[in-house]
Amino acid sequence: MKAMNKLFLVFFPFVLFLLVSGCSNTNVSKTLVIENPKGYEGILVSDASSLVKTDGYEEVFVKSEDKANELIDLLNGKDLFEPNEKEIQKRAATLEQSGSYRVLLYNKPSVNSKGEDILPFLFYQDGTIQVDKEGTSYFIKNPPKDLLTQLKTDWNIKF
Repeated sequence: MKAMNKLFLVFFPFVLFLLVSGCSNTNVSKTLVIENPKGYEGILVSDASSLVKTDGYEEVFVKSEDKANELIDLLNGKDLFEPNEKEIQKRAATLEQSGSYRVLLYNKPSVNSKGEDILPFLFYQDGTIQVDKEGTSYFIKNPPKDLLTQLKTDWNIKF
């Protein structure tokens, strides 16, 4: 009986530790997967400050499935992390600074669409990229350096 108690005292904390550590999801990595079987017909790029004010608001629609696929290819498969609310609020202030943009993969909404017509990205002036998937905001880990500048040049966007 004493031997059984000793075994219980030794193994119970170990088993409990394994169970608790297995339930933790803080280190679960997520990967950006952009799927749209019909494809996207283009990309809407706008000055992020347009979210609050309309003075000086600029936007351009790049109608090109190839350019939408180019953006998808550059970002698909990137690792994501879910920021806390404090980080999102801190970043929101930087959206009002020059150099931050909204980029939307876009399709004209169809009848009975389920929200797959638009996929929003926020490109922050410091290079951070935010994507909202299924109602949750994520940041892309190690985003491609100067991606928005490169795309604006390639797509002939001048603002």
